[in-house]
Amino acid sequence: MSGLIVAAIVAACDGAAPGAGAEAQPAAAEAKSTPAAARSDEPSRTAKDRGDATVTMDGKPWTADRCSARIKAVDGGEKLAVSCSRMVTSDGSVSGDQLTLVVEDYKGAGTYTTTGSSHFATVGVDTAAAGAAQDGDAKNEVVADSIRGARHVSLAGAQVVVGAVSDAAVDGSFAWTPEAGKEGPTLADGKFHAVRKD
Repeated sequence: MSGLIVAAIVAACDGAAPGAGAEAQPAAAEAKSTPAAARSDEPSRTAKDRGDATVTMDGKPWTADRCSARIKAVDGGEKLAVSCSRMVTSDGSVSGDQLTLVVEDYKGAGTYTTTGSSHFATVGVDTAAAGAAQDGDAKNEVVADSIRGARHVSLAGAQVVVGAVSDAAVDGSFAWTPEAGKEGPTLADGKFHAVRKD
């Protein structure tokens, strides 16, 4: 989640007017998310593959801008970590989501259950308020308020099906339903194409 917080803080504390900076920003009334085209069994890829993921989260579509996988040797076996994220700017705010699925007993293609290291995290910052703040302390307070409102949910027990593994990527599907009395979004029909970073 620290990467999400850093990205949100940079946007909030930039001090530039909306639309300034290296990238052109969308008009205030528009929301910017990078939704992937409708997925098929093999989604189309851009020139630089950053990976992607889609899932129905509490009945609403969620799409990741990027998705990576790391396969790491641990205690005589392997661990798979798939991390998918997105940043959304809309009406003077920026928010970031990260979905991480961790399989401790990874052995290649197959069906797995995730561990307690798996999570969904989200944080947002009111960049308009941060930009309007008159001094550093006021900007810091806007960012601190946003971080206090961040959400972090354990996805331990999610079902992950690794379908294809190559030197370049890991492809699979996932789903998760929170246990009775526990907080968290229901994840259905999840699919990921995670670019390998190991």
